[in-house]
Amino acid sequence: MCAFRKYQKNKKGFTLIELLTSIVIFSFLSGAVYVSLAQGLRVWKFATEQTRDWKQDLFVESFRSDLRNAVTHASVSVKGGAQHLEFYTLLPDARRSQKIGESNRIPARVEYSFDAAKNAIMKETVFYEKILYPTGKEGSVIQTAMEQVQDVRFEYFRHPEGKVTAASWQSKWDAACFPEAVKMILEIKDVRSIKKAHIFALPARGSCAEEKKV
Repeated sequence: MCAFRKYQKNKKGFTLIELLTSIVIFSFLSGAVYVSLAQGLRVWKFATEQTRDWKQDLFVESFRSDLRNAVTHASVSVKGGAQHLEFYTLLPDARRSQKIGESNRIPARVEYSFDAAKNAIMKETVFYEKILYPTGKEGSVIQTAMEQVQDVRFEYFRHPEGKVTAASWQSKWDAACFPEAVKMILEIKDVRSIKKAHIFALPARGSCAEEKKV
């Protein structure tokens, strides 16, 4: 009869030992799951940041190369605002076969602009044939230069009589000569919303400062 009562008592719920054992096992499993999820999240975050960083580096270097090879034009060499920049440059001619060590570059007009709807920086390229013989927009090549962009700002530097001031950076440029430098403030679409400023020098020949010396 006593044994039967103990059995009935056990059937009503967990004993203290069983309850403690269950809590320990549950805590151990919860900790293991949390550690696994945390490690997976860190790996995923590291991988996405690395991917975004190298894509940004490629875009910045491509932009730098285009500005480095900028050429003057009869009317307007550089024309830009806060979120768009247009200039003439020498681009590699991918349409022609190149030998190893040979660099074939042809004149082209490029325009970088920010598309807020797509959160992207777009690049439009028009090669010299279409500039000489315009046939409309079908002659241009439009491609996405950089994705996941929250915002971008272009500024243009000019020496005011050799003095460097905050007013040296302008939000607009429309001249036949080059600015001495172009600043691009790039904000990548991210939780942290980090802004990075990049400064690009243009060729000295053709700059407004060089023309003053002449």
